[in-house]
Amino acid sequence: MSTPIVTAPPLLEAVHLVRDYPMPRAGLFERPSFLRALAGVTLSIERGTSMGLIGESGSGKSTFARLVVGLEKPDAGSVSIDGQDLFSASPARLRTLRRRLAMVFQDPYGSTPVTGLPGSSMSLYVGWACV
Repeated sequence: MSTPIVTAPPLLEAVHLVRDYPMPRAGLFERPSFLRALAGVTLSIERGTSMGLIGESGSGKSTFARLVVGLEKPDAGSVSIDGQDLFSASPARLRTLRRRLAMVFQDPYGSTPVTGLPGSSMSLYVGWACV
């Protein structure tokens, strides 16, 4: 008999994250417009791995980080830590899950240079330490 192989869920998984921010109205009777900061971002981090998020200024790194740690809710998509949905967790469980994540912010000017297009502002921004 063969024993089925059971695999653990990813330690951190973000699936199809979408986040829109409302913009100021152009006029009193104009419909509000929205800025799409994230459009369907998916990422999975397995146990024992590290990840760094690199991108131009304004590319959505901070928005992604705020969603992944549960500081903001996405307009669509899901975030789970060790298989537990972050946004359906109770406040007590959410605190426990957040203790397992650490964002490491890095100064883009004092760190290892990241080469981009001339004149572009690139930054090595967020690293996650998952326990």
